[in-house]
Amino acid sequence: MILPPNASFPFLAHFTLLKYYLATSRQLKRLESITRSPIYSHLSESLQCCYLNFVSNRWLSIRLEFIGNCVVLFAALFAALTRHTTSAGASWTSPSWCKLPVGWPESGRIELRRYSMRYRPGLDLSSVALALFRIIEPSDGAILIDGLDISQIGLHDLRKSLAVIPQVNKLCFLCIEPDPCSSDSTLRFNLDPMGSYTDMELWLALKFAHLENVGERQLVCLARALLRKSKVLVLDEATAAVDISTDALIQRTIQREFRDSTVLTIAHRLNTILDCDRSGQMFRC
Repeated sequence: MILPPNASFPFLAHFTLLKYYLATSRQLKRLESITRSPIYSHLSESLQCCYLNFVSNRWLSIRLEFIGNCVVLFAALFAALTRHTTSAGASWTSPSWCKLPVGWPESGRIELRRYSMRYRPGLDLSSVALALFRIIEPSDGAILIDGLDISQIGLHDLRKSLAVIPQVNKLCFLCIEPDPCSSDSTLRFNLDPMGSYTDMELWLALKFAHLENVGERQLVCLARALLRKSKVLVLDEATAAVDISTDALIQRTIQREFRDSTVLTIAHRLNTILDCDRSGQMFRC
């Protein structure tokens, strides 16, 4: 195959351009590498900072997740361990609202556990009676009657279960409307405000209280206490306003009718407490 003389010119031009391009592209490649080096260095330094930020955030998230898991764990353990206790407490909600048993108190045992109270001057002796009827609330401690804390008993049930003969000669002690001291009130209402007894029982109580012969209004309170037949009787200087003979009459009636009850006597006369099983003296702190 014979080529014409002018056919070698394209090949010569191609090799000439190729030689020029290779030299130029080599220099351009070197310049490109030199130019990219700071960019790669800056990118590497930036990635190092991002890594530290990622590590610190991950450290915080791990510990927050650990604390959250611990809270969930302890909550689950507490719920599992106290399930029976909570159920027992909920089951006693209904009995706590039940009324006192019929005939409470049965033995009339009074117990004071580290009891203390605050009251105005002049109520030193009467403060015991006021505390039993919860007219004065305790500042510390508790009073138990037959093992029951009186602070956990309703006022109506508590005061209905106790009997008191106060010092004052008024028939409206611990009573509610209508006023027993008014002219519209009757002796029956003062003896039996709830209407729980018959006329025969009322007359029998008045006879035992010697109201047929003695016109002392103080004896009405004694008759009311006889009707209730409570196991706890509080005598708050009940005979302070009566004569010696009436005092002896009241004491004999109390000894006979309340021989199976707890009688708490508050008195100034020594002969009033001679028949008591125990005597005590109160001190003011």
